Amino acid sequence: MIKAVIFDFGEVLIGNGWEITYKQIAKRLKISEEKARDIMRPLERRWSKGKINEDYFWRSLSRKTNVKIDPRFTKDLFFLNMLKYTKDITESWKILAELKARRVRLTLLTNIIPPHIRALRERFARLKKLGFEFFICSSEVGFRKPDPKIYKIVLKKLNLLPTFFEPINIYELEKPQKQPKAAFGVLVTLSNPG
Repeated sequence: MIKAVIFDFGEVLIGNGWEITYKQIAKRLKISEEKARDIMRPLERRWSKGKINEDYFWRSLSRKTNVKIDPRFTKDLFFLNMLKYTKDITESWKILAELKARRVRLTLLTNIIPPHIRALRERFARLKKLGFEFFICSSEVGFRKPDPKIYKIVLKKLNLLPTFFEPINIYELEKPQKQPKAAFGVLVTLSNPG
């Protein structure tokens, strides 16, 4: 019996907002997209855990590339790109409606930075209307997937902590190349709607 379904935003409910940002920053700094990704990903991971802020991100990027970055370029770049370039993945939203009709408990667990949270407010509201009980955003709790601690937060809020007699399977809709870790006896399985 399915007790709850935990969804992710990026590449599950919406497209990826990072790729266009990598391209824009690479072009602006006159570096390759690969170099931009290599520099930005560790910063993005720290930012998505709430360990750094946007100002620190830009200062670090400037220092690591040895390029002064115009604040007019950086102002609201992440927020605006998320608004402009992410489209709904229609099939996933249809699944949400079906799950709501079946009265399945729904929640969201996502690795996300604060500007993207602001940009996705309307989609958060739509998820609430579809019956999502709560949202766990990595930058607000200090952990990101696949850290077992973030799964424990979700399960605790769902009041579904596993017992020895009743293991819980988490089927997470995500990109297939990500390999989540088993969290304290919880089996994490990947599924891709596409």
